[in-house]
Amino acid sequence: MVADWSRARAEIIRTIDPDTNEPKELVNLNLKKFHTEPIIENGEKLDAHDLNKLGKTIQHVGEYYMVRDGNDKKNCKLSRDECKQYLQRLQNKPWKKFDEMITDVFSIHLIKINNNNWKNSTCTCVDWLKNYKCSHTIAGAYRLNLVNFNDVFMDLPI
Repeated sequence: MVADWSRARAEIIRTIDPDTNEPKELVNLNLKKFHTEPIIENGEKLDAHDLNKLGKTIQHVGEYYMVRDGNDKKNCKLSRDECKQYLQRLQNKPWKKFDEMITDVFSIHLIKINNNNWKNSTCTCVDWLKNYKCSHTIAGAYRLNLVNFNDVFMDLPI
């Protein structure tokens, strides 16, 4: 598995010519580039813009920006006290059942914004855990003026 992964990302592939049994170097035409930051597509910026249009409260507590889960307008408000209680529950782990824990843990997302490179920001939502990017981090970066959505709207068809 490691050999396959390394071969797929090597610029030059070293092999043996089957006709001459001589070593041969070929340029890897199917090179898979290793990215040090997630690639943010315009559609993902639009999702973040839609999230911002919901008017959800994003609270800043300590090193985290916190936002309530869900895409509905009825669940937008989040107080600092709720955030502090949530962080306390994460510390104390008061849950008796697994389902209670999962429901509580995913009820609020913790966003940690990287001010040097907003694309390397983190979030506790399922999308970020799978893809290393999510609309919460993009929306948070937008609210902090770290990203601009104007380039997205210039590309939309009229």
